[in-house]
Amino acid sequence: MSPFLSAPLLSTGAILLVFLFFRVTRGLDVSDEMQYYGQIKGLVETGRLFTTDMFVQQAVYALFYPAFRAHSLAFGPEGMIFFGRILISLIHGALFLWAYRRLLALRFPALVAGATALSCVIPICSSSAFAVSYNTVSLAMWAVFIVKFFDWDWDGDGSFFWAAWPCLMVAVYPTSAVAMAVLIFGRLIW
Repeated sequence: MSPFLSAPLLSTGAILLVFLFFRVTRGLDVSDEMQYYGQIKGLVETGRLFTTDMFVQQAVYALFYPAFRAHSLAFGPEGMIFFGRILISLIHGALFLWAYRRLLALRFPALVAGATALSCVIPICSSSAFAVSYNTVSLAMWAVFIVKFFDWDWDGDGSFFWAAWPCLMVAVYPTSAVAMAVLIFGRLIW
């Protein structure tokens, strides 16, 4: 059996799928999640950020505007929360598969790669508001950063990643961008 379709991948992937199913279909957070979707709704309806409030970290929604706009054109505001939860679940699933494949390429044993990839994604899924937000996107970006840090490559295509990733993080979570830049700088020095 291919390591990309191995028992460790299938078992850790099944754990993630069950976890995501319950996060998507159960419960409704009436605090932050509603604020996030209110901001997204304002962006979709007006085409501009900062129409519902001045929360600076809503800039991350610009990355997801095309998906939410397409949903709005097809269905209006109906089902936006469910759509957002499905969207963030797809991102988590893609992150899990990407991390698993990268870790296998780094010669992690399949079970360790599956468990590590799962441990990169589960903290994001279990954050208080299961929504597209600066928190979930920042945590996903940190997971990518950590996996790429294992496979440091400055000379090849890596130099673009290491320069661009903190810059992209500025729009998502500025303090995390500073922390990433410090880690990159430290890695370059030592």
